[in-house]
Amino acid sequence: MKILWIKSDFLVPADTGGKIRSYNILKMLAGMHEVSYLCLAEEEPSQDGLDHLKSFCKDVEFIGFSPDKKFSPEFYLSLLKNLFSKHPYVINKYKDDRVEDTIREYIRQKNTDIIVCDFLEMTPNCINIENFPKVLFQHNVETEIWRRHFEVNENPLKKGYLYLEYQKFFKYEKKACSKFDDVLVVSESDGRLLENQYDVSHTTLIPTGVDIEYFKPAPEKIKPENIVFVGSMDWLPNQDAVDYFVKSIYPKIKAKRPDVRFYIVGRRPPEYIRMLSERDNSITVTGTVDDIRPYVDEASVYVVPIRIGGGTRIKIFEAMAQKKAIVSTAVGAEGLPLTDGKHIIIKDEPDDFAEAVLELMENRDEAFRLGENGYKLVTEKYSWEKVAQRFSDALEDVLNKSRGRAAVGDSLGESQS
Repeated sequence: MKILWIKSDFLVPADTGGKIRSYNILKMLAGMHEVSYLCLAEEEPSQDGLDHLKSFCKDVEFIGFSPDKKFSPEFYLSLLKNLFSKHPYVINKYKDDRVEDTIREYIRQKNTDIIVCDFLEMTPNCINIENFPKVLFQHNVETEIWRRHFEVNENPLKKGYLYLEYQKFFKYEKKACSKFDDVLVVSESDGRLLENQYDVSHTTLIPTGVDIEYFKPAPEKIKPENIVFVGSMDWLPNQDAVDYFVKSIYPKIKAKRPDVRFYIVGRRPPEYIRMLSERDNSITVTGTVDDIRPYVDEASVYVVPIRIGGGTRIKIFEAMAQKKAIVSTAVGAEGLPLTDGKHIIIKDEPDDFAEAVLELMENRDEAFRLGENGYKLVTEKYSWEKVAQRFSDALEDVLNKSRGRAAVGDSLGESQS
């Protein structure tokens, strides 16, 4: 099978949850099929990154583009102009005729069998390619993220803008999903939502995986006073989670454990997140790090205070592979096959969340039990090899159905002649 995988950014380094998921599945698929990778790139990829992808991909192509820099005057002007568009800002941002032209070249000249569109933002570059097998890989239901942004935001001006984007996303996502032969989802709840509210005719579950050879437990390195949050800090749901934790939960923990240390680990934190460590020297904001594992190794408790989101959190499975005791909100653990009290502790109210963290910091036997249960779950069921095989099976199903329709069409044509 010849697969063309399209994405809105270069895949290396795999430094976000979405990139980690895509990278691992794509790499495993390349061992089973011929995979070509086509993406947009704001910056020219490094030669090392290109060479790495080319070591397992048939072709690797990137198309340079220059969107307005976030928080610049041009960026805000673009947001203002986009108020008059029927499509969300992100969809217009990544629409590029050069991508569609390149896809058509792959179909004509390289005998591509199927297109994998990775994330909703790339759909405008392939939904007009009709009568050709294509699937949409939905890491989230994007509309749900914007709905939750709207619900938790307290600034009236921002709330109004977020409501408009939420409504635009719903209309666009519903229409775009209908243009694909299958929509691949990362949780059963996302699949049900798309089928029930977005009129998607068929979804296939692709569970979250974890690299169990890379993420390994190191209990001897735990520091009892350490708490950690891991996530890309240029993503709004993670920013909201950290801001919420520091303002509403962390003071309650610190009141009973003055020695506590909180580490915020993730790339590109905005200035107001960086300032958290200036105001409180028990908080460390690392910014981009080469390896998150040492920070997780040292944590007695791993926190996921997410209030906005969709899909599933790869970070939770990675933490489980390191045998971490985890406290999360219900949204943070949404879509994962976890049992509250067995694999993870789920608390939504700030007081309850703080008490759960304190209990695990004090009761190492309970923390060990949670870590063991989570570790057993992910190592037995959720390796990337197993996940990639399910992905491959889904693509084969789409291709077989497409060939079946073509065969029926040919036979009908012959009978009519």
